[in-house]
Amino acid sequence: MAKPSGIAAGSLLGLFGLAAGYLSQYAFNVSAARAISSPNLAGKLFQTIAFAQFLAILGRAGLDRVSLRTFGAAHGRHNGEDLVGIWRRVTLWVVGLSTLVALLAYWQRHWLLGMLKLPVANPYLPWLFFATPFLAMSFTSSQALRGVGWIGKATLAQLTLVFAPPAVTIAVLKLAYGSIELSSLIAVWLFSTIIAAVAGYFWTQNGLRRVVPKTNVEFQPSPLHGSRKIPTGAFNFFLLGLLGYTHSGLEIILLGAWSNTVEVTRYIASARTAMFVGLGLVAIASVLGRLYAAAHARQDHDEMKTVLAKAGRWALSFAMVSGGCLLLGHQLIIDLFGINFPDALACFAAILIGHTVNAGAGGLFLLLQMTGKERASTVCLVVATAVGVIAYWFLIPHFGSVGAAAGLSLLIITWNVLMAFVAKRELNLQPFSSKLWPSLGILTAVYFVAKWVEPIGFGAILAVAIYFAVAAILVWKFYLIPAEREAITNGLKRRSA
Repeated sequence: MAKPSGIAAGSLLGLFGLAAGYLSQYAFNVSAARAISSPNLAGKLFQTIAFAQFLAILGRAGLDRVSLRTFGAAHGRHNGEDLVGIWRRVTLWVVGLSTLVALLAYWQRHWLLGMLKLPVANPYLPWLFFATPFLAMSFTSSQALRGVGWIGKATLAQLTLVFAPPAVTIAVLKLAYGSIELSSLIAVWLFSTIIAAVAGYFWTQNGLRRVVPKTNVEFQPSPLHGSRKIPTGAFNFFLLGLLGYTHSGLEIILLGAWSNTVEVTRYIASARTAMFVGLGLVAIASVLGRLYAAAHARQDHDEMKTVLAKAGRWALSFAMVSGGCLLLGHQLIIDLFGINFPDALACFAAILIGHTVNAGAGGLFLLLQMTGKERASTVCLVVATAVGVIAYWFLIPHFGSVGAAAGLSLLIITWNVLMAFVAKRELNLQPFSSKLWPSLGILTAVYFVAKWVEPIGFGAILAVAIYFAVAAILVWKFYLIPAEREAITNGLKRRSA
């Protein structure tokens, strides 16, 4: 029986890469909000970028996940086919479709801006629509790079190259001139998306040539591995991506349309920051797709079970530690953006619930997608999306960013519960880590401490430091199994030797 391999090293590399990527995105948000010096205008910028990311989902048409599954399975089984040729065809489709989407969006820019309740007369916001093909290409490249095991470059293509250069540029211009025009900010960001897309394409092409063998006489073509056409399954993945946008950007658009753009900036500063809690699972997901696809190709049920359990346990460890730190240090984060947000703690808490449950599920969405159950995952997401949109409709007009965070949590929890039922019935796997309820209990206790004590300034820093130390001990003693503690200890000894 093949043993799970690569999850530890790949996850660690993924964690560092994604930390750099998310920090660069976070730095961009902070620098943009500071440079514009207007929460209202900053909210308009963030809302339009979120819509451009939605257009990119339309443009890549599900081919990003098809690339991950195809290249991951080929990598895991050492199948050799014309994967470079498949990649080039995928690229042509993604670039062509997303460019068409961008042109149509710009043609109908007045109607779209009006629908989003953005200023129709603003000539610069529609420029962001032209980021669509580059965002689509960089994300597709990142999925393909994960498929061949190039985790570090995957995160560079998806996030770091898109957000780090404009964050640094904006900060420099802010220091030099005191402020920056919206047109200049948008131009800098567009240029970075072009760099990320081009780099991602060539990295993926080189990765396929170097990592996956070119010939294997034992290989038999399957529906996932057509040498003369793009692999099948893109439509189902497209629906998943489209629906998945409801928990990765739709709430920002609806928040601006149903509340106001100041609430968008508040949401970016709080709930979007709280998404760092899910960074552990996202890092593990950098290798999960490839591992699940390879295990499924070998029909190795035990490997899938082991990887799922380990992913949930590790992701919850990170969620519990980082979630408590965010709750105790929430005011420091709000001050970083330079905005006033009295309900910040409630917004942080609302979104943390959903992301903690998602971490405890151990990447069920990837498990179903990589094992040919993407249709069932789509049905689950359709139901969860309906629940989420209804929640947004009720909560956002009355509670603003807190309502958006609560609606998003409800959507995430509903989706994971439904996927857990499918995984149990179809794959005989037991989702949700046993550490989920203790983690939620710890975060609830920390929330009440933060609410009663209201730590600010040095007191908040001290509270975060104390909690981090205590939580790290809890993770070591009760979350990690003996074999994992032993492996970590031996690794540290080898490094120090």
